[in-house]
Amino acid sequence: MEVRLKDLTMRFDEVTAVDQLSITIEAGKLVTFLGPSGCGKSTTLFLVAGLYKPSGGQIFFNEKDVTAVEPENRDIGMVFQNYALYPHLTVLNNILFPLKMHRVPKKEALLRAQEMAKLVGIEDLLKRKPSQLSGGQQQRVAIARALVKKPVILLLDEPLSNLDARLRIETREEIRRIQQEIGITTIFVTHDQEEAMSISDRILLMKDGQSQQYSTPQDIYDYPKNLFASRFLGSPPINVFHGIKDDGIIKMHLSEDEVRTVVPKHIEESLADYSRFYLGVRPEALSLSNGNDEFHLKGKVTLVERIGRETLLKIKTGGESVRCIIPSGTDVDVEDSILLKINFHKVLFFDFESGERI
Repeated sequence: MEVRLKDLTMRFDEVTAVDQLSITIEAGKLVTFLGPSGCGKSTTLFLVAGLYKPSGGQIFFNEKDVTAVEPENRDIGMVFQNYALYPHLTVLNNILFPLKMHRVPKKEALLRAQEMAKLVGIEDLLKRKPSQLSGGQQQRVAIARALVKKPVILLLDEPLSNLDARLRIETREEIRRIQQEIGITTIFVTHDQEEAMSISDRILLMKDGQSQQYSTPQDIYDYPKNLFASRFLGSPPINVFHGIKDDGIIKMHLSEDEVRTVVPKHIEESLADYSRFYLGVRPEALSLSNGNDEFHLKGKVTLVERIGRETLLKIKTGGESVRCIIPSGTDVDVEDSILLKINFHKVLFFDFESGERI
């Protein structure tokens, strides 16, 4: 089922929660609505579900306009943040509940419930009550209950927020496996960019009810459309500097210093119409310098985080804190004075006024 949103708008009194949003979600894909709290991602999901009626715009499932269709007639499955399981019912009866509401014959309903339980890996828990399950197991029950109706679209609203870090990773992998196995069009809402990057076919990045970028996770990371997108995706976060260009020379303004460098020819040409801009430098675009490079930053190490296959450094340079990723095993300690070089082929440039990528 393809989902198409056309100029979708939702207002609550004076607040515009969703502002003329237009996107197409391809059939069988998992799309994540990502953004900070209050950006409109859950509101958009509730509009797709039919729980809210839009102030303007249209919602299409394939070519059918479902804007005015009631939730129970949209053929969707939904998993809420709190799972919403019935505590007095067994796992089996929780899964069976929507089929009973649709008066599916008992034998067929039982078979479908058992199939869904097996799909999500809880076939041995059918006689238990929700209180006897872990958070991850409860989440699987909620997913099985949402899927047992054989919906055409699966909607997941912050489904992992109540789980601990390790269980979040395991459960999101299971959600992706299930989604791919049955090929259902899925919308996943989260504020966690790592979750979004790991399981999505495409990400809709939102801010103030508007789309900032709608693309694949890697595309948003490598080619963010604006400064907001570059800052929101990436862990550790991107380093941002204020820059000025003067006769082929870039001056990077730090709080207590100014660093100059000659830029590569192709970058100089792309900045021809700009005198002020922001430079976005991801931590992996910085590396240790031996002092022979044409351009480097001087700094003092304030933090060393050894995270397995790589090491994260936090360096104080020119009054600013800069993050850098270096290979694991490199001999660097807190208070060391070091030099950093920038790989300009990985640097992002943004318009100083609009924040749009140059």
